[in-house]
Amino acid sequence: MRFKAAWRLVAYGIVSLCVFLNVSAFAQDPANKPNADLQGVELIRVSFSQLTPDATVCGLSLGVIQPLLKNKLMDGGFIAIPETDTLATLGLMTTYDQGRNACGTSATLGVYKKVSYFDESVGWLRAGYVVLWQRGQQVQSGVANHAASTAVVVQQLANTLIQSWREDNQTTQ
Repeated sequence: MRFKAAWRLVAYGIVSLCVFLNVSAFAQDPANKPNADLQGVELIRVSFSQLTPDATVCGLSLGVIQPLLKNKLMDGGFIAIPETDTLATLGLMTTYDQGRNACGTSATLGVYKKVSYFDESVGWLRAGYVVLWQRGQQVQSGVANHAASTAVVVQQLANTLIQSWREDNQTTQ
């Protein structure tokens, strides 16, 4: 009986792996790239979510992070203006572990476009934001180094956004 159960478990594992590999291959295929991308995006409004209370304990400040991200994106070719329907938004969710005197931050950078759509459930036009691009990264460090470590992560996310933006727009330039 144990022999059958072990083989059944191995068979399930192999099937799961095959399904995962097929789904991964499908998702990575350029023909399956979603229509929502950064093609044609040039003007952005750089925005930020509020910091968590623990962020202050961990040394994070929007006064430092805001110009860092905005300048990085502008140096990369984006044009930052206060009024546009395309947002580049940075969210930083930070927690403080008092017992270890350590901080953890989950940073998410996304580009969102305001669009109008017909909502069948209510029967009229609505407006909302669609995701054009989004990535995240986590950082964990001691309190003393956390602001600098988070700044590095924000710069890495900005570099990834700039690279994706350039790839999506290389055929239109």
